[in-house]
Amino acid sequence: MKRILFGLLAFLFLMVSANFVLEYWLEYKVKNLLNSDADRKYDLLFEEVKIDLLSRKIALNTIRLIPREQQLGIRVNGSVHEILFSDVRYWDLLLKNQVSIGELYLREPSFRLVRQDSTFGGKDNSKAFQELFGDLIKRGRIEDFKLSNGTAELFLGQQDSLFRFGQFTDLNIQATGLKTDSLILTNPVPFEVEQITSSFKNFKLYLTENQTFSIENFEFDYSSKTLLMEGLSLSHSIPLQQVAQKDSFQRDVMTFDLKQFKVAELDANSNLYGNWTIIAGVAILDSLVFRDLRDKNIPRKPNDEKPMFAAMLKKLPLPLKINQVTLSRATIFYDEIGQGESQPARLSFENLTAEIQNLVSIDSLQDEGSMKMKVFSDFLGKGRLEADFVIPFDQPYFNLDLKLGQMDLVHLNAITRPLGNIQIESGRLHELKLQMRAQESGSENKVWFDYSDLSLQVLNGARNNRKNGFLTLMAGLAISKENRVEHKNYQKAQFNSQRNPYRGPFNFIWENTKTGMEEIVPSKAARFLQGK
Repeated sequence: MKRILFGLLAFLFLMVSANFVLEYWLEYKVKNLLNSDADRKYDLLFEEVKIDLLSRKIALNTIRLIPREQQLGIRVNGSVHEILFSDVRYWDLLLKNQVSIGELYLREPSFRLVRQDSTFGGKDNSKAFQELFGDLIKRGRIEDFKLSNGTAELFLGQQDSLFRFGQFTDLNIQATGLKTDSLILTNPVPFEVEQITSSFKNFKLYLTENQTFSIENFEFDYSSKTLLMEGLSLSHSIPLQQVAQKDSFQRDVMTFDLKQFKVAELDANSNLYGNWTIIAGVAILDSLVFRDLRDKNIPRKPNDEKPMFAAMLKKLPLPLKINQVTLSRATIFYDEIGQGESQPARLSFENLTAEIQNLVSIDSLQDEGSMKMKVFSDFLGKGRLEADFVIPFDQPYFNLDLKLGQMDLVHLNAITRPLGNIQIESGRLHELKLQMRAQESGSENKVWFDYSDLSLQVLNGARNNRKNGFLTLMAGLAISKENRVEHKNYQKAQFNSQRNPYRGPFNFIWENTKTGMEEIVPSKAARFLQGK
């Protein structure tokens, strides 16, 4: 009996000793193998290794990520609360001297990206994280990769003088079916995968001292081929007029808020983490509020030529090819401060919806086709506006058919008073139509302006916008009170116009609309005096 008991105790002692030796050996093996690749870009430094032989798990605690090349233009370092290896194949460690596991799990990592050169852009930032994840996964045969509750801070400058230019929280990545011998640079983990999802929240990018770009929530799902961004915004911490006045030359100062941007039917050639390319079937933008301010008191930049629509597409910072784009429940405000004025006049396009077909900004994918766009909106919140655009990719021209429905012309005073010293006393718009066949240097135009009961006053801007009696009298004699389509003397305008190359296409549209109205509104007497 004593021999049996002694044998059991000896067996237990041997088992415990073997377990201790095996754990010690595994700990030694893991420490050496994880930092054994001579081509690795990062060292993994950790304080503790916990091995659970029965569950086939190895846990590293309190880990630091240290870049080996300190002089890189962009580098990432940081810490990880825990790295967990699950379903560890011990025989591969013993016989093949290789880390072979079912899942690599990074729990609560905290990253710190430092960009030493300001010429690097956002694409380089995401590529740096992609290379970090790839560097960790290549240290063994890993089937699945998981990361949860990650955070990051983005800095610019040298180590002794850093400026934080961005941050995000709640980074989560789940990748299954990894094939580390097949690189796929369009994934957040740069390998071929069976399935991958990724998300983060509270992304902020500080573009300037006063300008911030934000995304509240970002989600990507490989299997459903969808991308979702929520709470996008471009904002300034000071009023837009102050932003404009900081510049030496006149420019558009813009902000926007977008509730949701969803992309479906993503093509495999899309790249969301390296070169940022979106190729997809459908994109939906919901509840956009866009604001644009221009101060005409600031001098224009000399010889600054503006492109037409096709050239504007090619200048988009994000390469795109989307078959159909839908914009719904949008609002656009354009504020302009006229010369000598201090307060802006506002154009607003409310309840705006748009359907865009064949949105392409990638040269190699722009064949001889064209982009088509249909826009519907409430102009100044009053008149229904419809516009159809056709924009060929291979030629610098566009076609436009625009129609503005019924509205009270008095609502135009918000524009005509500050910008033209004209106050409309009464008037009813029944329909305004513009047809443009625009080339790079000019346009063929037709304007139809159906209105009635038009009466206006000319104001004296130098005398606090008080009525100028003489000019108002002359204006009353010079204009036609009505121009109805059912009348025999109905007037419409047909003319050619030259494009100012230093103004954009929207200014060209406005100038042609205004010219057509100015040709229609004068009375017979005024036309006789003008020789028309």
